[in-house]
Amino acid sequence: MFKAERFIREYASYQKKYVKEKAFFFTEEQKEGAIKKIDRTVKFRQAGLITVDEALKMIMECI
Repeated sequence: MFKAERFIREYASYQKKYVKEKAFFFTEEQKEGAIKKIDRTVKFRQAGLITVDEALKMIMECI
């Protein structure tokens, strides 16, 4: 259980970094929206409102 939580946090961090630095095809508003969605997903997972699979799917859909 804890390994999955750590993986989600690290993957979310990686995706946020990718959006900020390398996603040249996003506008600034889209970048901000994607980062907010990633942060919200991590918060939902930490609160236990969504499963690990749902969290990963939501993070992947940001890109």
